[in-house]
Amino acid sequence: MSHTPTPKPPSFLDRSLDVHRKIKAPQALVALVVFLTFVTAGLTAESNFGTAGPGPVFVVSGAVSGPNVVDEGAGEGEGRFSLTTVEVKRVSTLRVLWSNVTGRQLVSLDQTAASAVGQMQDAKRDAARAAHIYLNTDVAFLDATAVVVRDVAAGSVAADAGLEVEDRIVAVNSEPVPETDSLQFVLNRLAGADAGTVSITVMSSEGQRDVTLSTSATSSGLTLTTSTASNDSSGLAFSTGVVGGPSAGLMMALAFVDAMSPGDLTAGLNVAGTGTITASGGVGPIAGIEYKLPAALNAGTDVFFVPDTNIDDFGDETFKPMQLVVVTNLQTAIDWLCSNGATDAVCTMNR
Repeated sequence: MSHTPTPKPPSFLDRSLDVHRKIKAPQALVALVVFLTFVTAGLTAESNFGTAGPGPVFVVSGAVSGPNVVDEGAGEGEGRFSLTTVEVKRVSTLRVLWSNVTGRQLVSLDQTAASAVGQMQDAKRDAARAAHIYLNTDVAFLDATAVVVRDVAAGSVAADAGLEVEDRIVAVNSEPVPETDSLQFVLNRLAGADAGTVSITVMSSEGQRDVTLSTSATSSGLTLTTSTASNDSSGLAFSTGVVGGPSAGLMMALAFVDAMSPGDLTAGLNVAGTGTITASGGVGPIAGIEYKLPAALNAGTDVFFVPDTNIDDFGDETFKPMQLVVVTNLQTAIDWLCSNGATDAVCTMNR
């Protein structure tokens, strides 16, 4: 005769563990879902930061227009002048957080957008002026200090009023902006407005217009700077599309000189480079040369002009077969080209 033992009823501890197991599994699943949701959101949510890298190389020979242009460049057998760029790619929010761990430097896209357009306009102006001065052309430059809109925050009262980047403020409440202390004048008028609105007269490429800015908000969303505007009666123009920043100054000046003087200044070479330019022809340092050099090399560049103040930024790295030529000003760049086969009329000028 067999005897089947009567099973013991579960103890309080067993019942507690069983309940814990039943609760723990859903909790773990919920935690996993929350984690995956956070990671997905971090990977897809865009930030206002980006990573810098080699950008496109733009050919500028043949892009110059104006009544003083006598040689469109980029003809048969001629080389080309090109400007190099740094491309900034927007990164996700998670990448921004991870950069705090790795120490990788990111670029603020807000700061980039706010300054790049205005810097390019200033560079074009100075490059045109440097070319005219170098060629001794009969062009009158009238300088005046202007207050320029450098950035308009999206959704701000300035955006609602219709103010745009590169607008030049010429009057506030019909009172002309003076040539001295112009920025302080505008800021004082905006801060002192007690009627709730202020009338601003601006000049742009489309002409003059009046806008009404509300002063009731804590911030207008307006970023202003001063800029020296030059009246170039030659009408010299240069199309750079979406490229911004000041570093194309040297290459634009070379393109301007080449366009306004008969012959080929490129010496039949594919010439790229970088560097800011002053109206007197001085070449200054730039940022991101470590990205511009490999981009130029990959574009088949023969010669790359490097500002003398940037020669320590890429160490002992070589970029053969591309030749690096150190320049201090517009004159040294032109001298090198003339010494290496350029047939432009400037090569026979008495400097």
